[in-house]
Amino acid sequence: MARLPFISVLTDPTTGGVTGLTTARALARSGANLEITVLEGGPALGGLAGGFQTCGTSLEKSYHYLLLGDTAVLQLAHDLGLDDDLIYRPGSVGIYDGQRI
Repeated sequence: MARLPFISVLTDPTTGGVTGLTTARALARSGANLEITVLEGGPALGGLAGGFQTCGTSLEKSYHYLLLGDTAVLQLAHDLGLDDDLIYRPGSVGIYDGQRI
């Protein structure tokens, strides 16, 4: 059997984020006859969409929001069947400097 052309999607060296995973998904859905591998350097996927625990609370890794006007992201969530998993809350912002919020 002939081997498929091979493409590796290299994500951030610490965690595979939305960009790398979305790129891999788009390539997989493109109709091209490709073998696609996402290489992950960290312990979990998520990139800046991930979070961490500190001082007894959960924090996001980066300042970001999903707004109702973010139609491309909302469409991706819909395509992945995640509509019912989205939670809309009033926003608030804090900055963690390594020792306090």
